[in-house]
Amino acid sequence: MSVVRWIGVWVALVAALGGISDAWGDEPVEYTIADAPRYDYYRDADWSVIDRLPNMIGDYFGGTGIGFQGTATIDRLFVVANDLDSPNPLPGGGTVLMITEPGPVGVFSSTVGSVQDIQQLLRTAAPLPAATQVGTIADNATVTTAINVGQIQALVTGTPEAFDVIPVAAPPGTYQAVVDQGFQARNTLAGTTQFNASNSGAILQGGADTFNGGEDLDAFYFYDYQVAVNVVSPAAGTGGLGRSKFAEGGSLVPRDRVMFDYGNYGNVITSGGVRLNRFVPGFEKTFLGGMASVEARFPFAANVATDIMTTGMGATNQGDAAFGDIGIYGKVLVLYRPTHLITAGLGVIVPTAEATSVTLTNGMPLLRVDNDAVYLQPFVACAWTPNDRFFAQSVLQLDLAANGNRVSVNTDGTGLTQAGRLTDANHLFWDVAFGYWLYQDNRRGATGITGVAPVVEFHYTEAITDADRVTAGPFQVGNFAGDLHMLNIVAGLQTTFGAGHNLSVAYTGPLTGDANRQVDAGLRLFYSRQFGAN
Repeated sequence: MSVVRWIGVWVALVAALGGISDAWGDEPVEYTIADAPRYDYYRDADWSVIDRLPNMIGDYFGGTGIGFQGTATIDRLFVVANDLDSPNPLPGGGTVLMITEPGPVGVFSSTVGSVQDIQQLLRTAAPLPAATQVGTIADNATVTTAINVGQIQALVTGTPEAFDVIPVAAPPGTYQAVVDQGFQARNTLAGTTQFNASNSGAILQGGADTFNGGEDLDAFYFYDYQVAVNVVSPAAGTGGLGRSKFAEGGSLVPRDRVMFDYGNYGNVITSGGVRLNRFVPGFEKTFLGGMASVEARFPFAANVATDIMTTGMGATNQGDAAFGDIGIYGKVLVLYRPTHLITAGLGVIVPTAEATSVTLTNGMPLLRVDNDAVYLQPFVACAWTPNDRFFAQSVLQLDLAANGNRVSVNTDGTGLTQAGRLTDANHLFWDVAFGYWLYQDNRRGATGITGVAPVVEFHYTEAITDADRVTAGPFQVGNFAGDLHMLNIVAGLQTTFGAGHNLSVAYTGPLTGDANRQVDAGLRLFYSRQFGAN
């Protein structure tokens, strides 16, 4: 359903409150910010929606998960077929050059990564770095050029500098078989051996600027050991803790309170899933005579999977204690009647969580996504309490990324370099809660249990824009799962104690399939201590 249709449904719901409320016999009196003193007086004079409305409990929103796919080059070896004598006379100009000399041929490791590196060293008369032989190929030394003799002659004479690189075709399969044995002996990760044609080539010995026949060539064949990578990590901009929503412990009524939110969520979205234990202390302070408030939430967790170790396919999640993104919410009571109210506000999610990283188990860094994004969350909410037992409340909220997160990728095995910015999808949240007070002690100064209400909540999340992807070399980073359309249920119990104590205990779980769920199930505990009149 489009965002316009959702907003239309919600507006119709709010509009219906007025008519339903009048049908229940409410006085047609509205209380707005300008009536703050009357609002306080009315609240003390009668048992109203303010007294009957608990906080919402909320579900879990993890943001848009990041997929990281591609091929990582983790090792490189090369074969040298040297002192290859070109025929004299040369074959016709349209013929490719083929030379074979007796072997064997060596397989080497070195700090040079390409024939172009060797060319640069030769042109500057710098010494070639030491190479370590890691294997021997019991076959002939051979070269077959990828261009014909006439093209080789034009290449050599057409550049002012010496040591031109002549493109070559792949050598015999016996070369790759021995190189693969060398890779397997040097690496613990499962991978494949690939001939790297762009990094390979032949060079005329001595820096000859002509090619007429009888010159010696050295052929350098470079091979890569590549690991396929397919990893799912937590969303950028969450630090692995998920992103705050107003409905997670949010009160539609401005209140003076301190609060503590705990969530235990199973199989949080990563390549292996983790059980996340998240803790969110916070506070709320009213102003404008109790008609408005500001609150702050400070999430942290004991086992966040943001530093992900992988063998390429799947991941070994590294769970550590970490701080999440701070959520700040301001709201104002824009309309108040004895049995219903409307609240509006804005949330700002501040990027205080850690970056997300993916590293191979051999220690090679592959990906880093910094936590840079600020999220704006405007919302409007309404509540209805037609009698002293039943209550219903609903929140319509947007989640808007104000900017993106920096992405750094190791495209060639030499280290991380910035590849772009990844911007999360924008989302719409629609949260609805229904409850019924089985017991409520309305006396002022009452002690012990003063209220018990079973509650059921439905939380719908819809992506209203597409998430970004960043392409860097052989890698892609971004959302590969498609747009999110998630529906969660929360079922629990609201209990009030004495003067201003509230405890919410609930279960949350998905009502949508695997493609549109971010946790399997979760335990929700929320405690708040209210001060003052509201």
